[in-house]
Amino acid sequence: MTCPAIHEENAEWDETIANGEIIYGKCVQIGYDGPISRVCVQDGINGTTASWSTIFGSCEGFFNFFGLFTIIKKIKIIFINQIQNSIHKKKKLVMHVY
Repeated sequence: MTCPAIHEENAEWDETIANGEIIYGKCVQIGYDGPISRVCVQDGINGTTASWSTIFGSCEGFFNFFGLFTIIKKIKIIFINQIQNSIHKKKKLVMHVY
């Protein structure tokens, strides 16, 4: 018995054998990640069918916090490098004038 491949709550699970093991899903939306899992179990009369359990965990958006922080950090580094290069060029110009 197997549980079918499924897309639910921003995650995907592949077709899976109903053996009661924890199966981790893959978050599908860009900028989302997290531990999301469920179990494929046999059910029905004498285990003749299989079904997915409820979902444990979730796919959380990380772009809004970590992605934005990373972008701001990169812009800050670029800006500081431009200022340092500008100061260095002005020092060279001043040294050549004298």
